Formats: sequence, structure tokens, C-alpha cells
Amino acid sequence: MGKNRIKILYYGACWPTNIGNAFIDYGSIYSLKKAAPDAQVFFASELPRWLFNFYGKNMNKSIDLAEKMKIDFLVVSGMVLCDDFIKIQGPILKD
Repeated sequence: MGKNRIKILYYGACWPTNIGNAFIDYGSIYSLKKAAPDAQVFFASELPRWLFNFYGKNMNKSIDLAEKMKIDFLVVSGMVLCDDFIKIQGPILKD
């Protein structure tokens, strides 16, 4: 449990649009913690960028914790290969 633990960011939480996403997110986080019990698992939401896109605002002006974190691994679950996900979250995932 030292300071050199692996840092994993789970990126999800678009629950207001589909409550089923919460079940995917909680199950995925549980699986990560079981698979890597010594890792630090963080959770950040994709919701800010989604909301900006939904209301026709510049998504790059939203605040996204994923952009600010220093992590070793990023994990996403669910419907992540659809065009909308790549359009909205692609820049964050690329960074």
C-alpha cells in the first residue's frame, strides 16, 4: 500500500441518460478491485462532456477530472465503440 501503487481510472457514469450504466459501472469497478486489490481505483464521469455536447456547447470547455489525473491505466465499459462515444469521449481517451 505504498505510494507506488498502480493508479487505475474507471471512466463512466452517464447514469442520468440510462440507469443501466450504473450497473455496468459498479460491476466493472468491483471487478477491477478484485483483479488488482493493491491498485488505487479512481472514478471519473464522462457526463460533463456529454452534457456540453447535448446542449450544443463546446465540449472542450467542460471540466473533466480524467484530463487532470495522472494515471497508469484507463478503463471504460459498456457501449464504448459507438460513434457518439468516440466523438464525445475520444479526445479524453486520446490524452
